[in-house]
Amino acid sequence: MLRRLALAIAVAASCGIALGATQGGPIPVPLPLFPANNWWNTDITAAPVDLNSTTYINHIGAAVKTHPDWGGDVGDGTLYGIPFIIVDGSQPKKTVFFDTADESDGVDHNNMDTPFPFYPIPDEAITQYGWIEGGPAGNVFIDEDRHILIVDKTNNWLYELYHVFYNGTNWTAGSGAFFDMNTNNRRTEGWTSADASGMAILPGLVRYDEVFGPNEI
Repeated sequence: MLRRLALAIAVAASCGIALGATQGGPIPVPLPLFPANNWWNTDITAAPVDLNSTTYINHIGAAVKTHPDWGGDVGDGTLYGIPFIIVDGSQPKKTVFFDTADESDGVDHNNMDTPFPFYPIPDEAITQYGWIEGGPAGNVFIDEDRHILIVDKTNNWLYELYHVFYNGTNWTAGSGAFFDMNTNNRRTEGWTSADASGMAILPGLVRYDEVFGPNEI
């Protein structure tokens, strides 16, 4: 049985057939995410302390503890942390309609910011729990951040969406961003991203595949 399953997977892969999207798991792309000389991967161990460090700490509160939202289902319908999705290059692209279309990817900025098929969102995210931040499926409207993070493992591409909802006909979102993780390319200066900073979210998350084992983060 297992041998036949392995053979079927090998044949499908050799024929370029999509093997389906998965929720999380080890990211099967070159690690670390983005090139080794990317700002996300810079060793800051010996970097000088910012001159305003004390001011920043005091503004936050010197006694305030870090509160990481480690991913996990606590059993009440809430999913903590931000999940991510892994697809391959054959995953069908979907059109997403944006609130902030003028600063989003997947729209034709030369034609009134018209959206086009661009984001490889699996259909499972429409009705199934756990594909979107917070837990509830895409067709359940909740006024929260509702991020979708998608890694195309074939091309090493990253897609990120904010405030996602499936309205019965189309996917909608507040904004969307694309990152080619083979490069250090930046987004257009001043543009938002799925977390409003212009930067990617996924490389800033603590992932199982990078902390599993005896080494520190």
